Amino acid sequence: MSEYQYYEFAAIDQPLTPAQVAEQKARRGEFIPWAYTCYGYRYLPKQPGHAPRAVIDPGEAEVVRQIYRYLIEDQLSCRQITKRLNEAGIATPSGRHPVWYPGTVRQILANPVYGADRLPGRRR
Repeated sequence: MSEYQYYEFAAIDQPLTPAQVAEQKARRGEFIPWAYTCYGYRYLPKQPGHAPRAVIDPGEAEVVRQIYRYLIEDQLSCRQITKRLNEAGIATPSGRHPVWYPGTVRQILANPVYGADRLPGRRR
C-alpha cells in the first residue's frame, strides 16, 4: 500500500466532525441545525414528503444585506450601523427589544452562516 493510499484509507476510517456533517447536509440541501435561530431564516419542521429545512425570510434577509452594505460600502462601525437601524425603525431579531444593540449587529457580522468567514482580513 502506497503512502497516499494509506492516508486516504485512514481519512475514510475516521469519524466526521459535527462541522463536517453540517457542511455535507448543507451541500445536499438538508436540514441545518443552526438555521432556525439565525436572523433572516425561518425553520420549517418536517412535513410528509419533506425533510425539515430552513428557508430565507425575504424581509429579514434584506436587513442582513443592508447591515453588510453599511459595513463594506459605507465602512461604518457596529455602533454606527446600530444607530442607522434604530433610526430606520427596523425590528430587532428577537422582537423583544425596542432597539438594536452593537452586540447583535456584531453577532450577525461574525456569523459564518452569512459568509462572515469570507470577509477581507478574516481568518479561518
